[in-house]
Amino acid sequence: MQALRQLRESAPKFIPRPQGKTVGFLSAKGGCGASTILCHVAAELVRGRDAVALLDLDFNGGLVSFLMKSSPAYSLTEVNGPGRLDLPSWKTCASHPPPGADIFAGSGSMGPPKVSQVRRVLAFVEARYNWALIDLGRGLNSFVAAVLREIGEVYLITTLDVPAMHQAKCIVRTLLEGGYQQDRIRLVVNRTPERLDVTPVELARCIGVPIDCFISNDYPDLYYAYSEGELLDRNTQLGKQLSRFAARLSARY
Repeated sequence: MQALRQLRESAPKFIPRPQGKTVGFLSAKGGCGASTILCHVAAELVRGRDAVALLDLDFNGGLVSFLMKSSPAYSLTEVNGPGRLDLPSWKTCASHPPPGADIFAGSGSMGPPKVSQVRRVLAFVEARYNWALIDLGRGLNSFVAAVLREIGEVYLITTLDVPAMHQAKCIVRTLLEGGYQQDRIRLVVNRTPERLDVTPVELARCIGVPIDCFISNDYPDLYYAYSEGELLDRNTQLGKQLSRFAARLSARY
């Protein structure tokens, strides 16, 4: 598998960067809710007065701009143009919707960026923001594998349906076999019912890494919020869970 070969080649070169915190969000398959979780975490970090850059590298879905009601002027490929990567130009390329994260589209008229371009952007972002949150889309491929070596940790988002669990297990196995450190994989089970048919220990054993957290299902409140063009109300049950999620992430660094 190309993704596995990419990981094996790149894993020994991983060097954590101390300035900003770079965190990826990856869906086991489409519809697991990684983009939703990412956007709400970004909003919470901004409320804590952190500077947040949100990079949308989901070239198939690209829901970040929709969920955050943003329209970035340029893609990351265009930002990487000659002489373009300076702070004044960078700020003009970002979309700044409420609550105030700087949002950048991954692909545009020039197509998706190369890994070398993403690497250059991350080095720039990490020196100027407290957080770089990256939507990696769904599934594992050679591009995602290459980007993973550049970031601090990845939140793998799955649900309890059988296809998602299978994909999560395959992703974890590929990452670990490719030399990716287990403690950099944060497994999140989204849309969990009130009662589980299996224990968290059994789930972790099935997928291959411990479960970082469970997030409950709240489709009606999310549907209402998105129909109103807003993020979820922080006072809802799910809103409180996502606030705690962001607080735990912030406290980890």
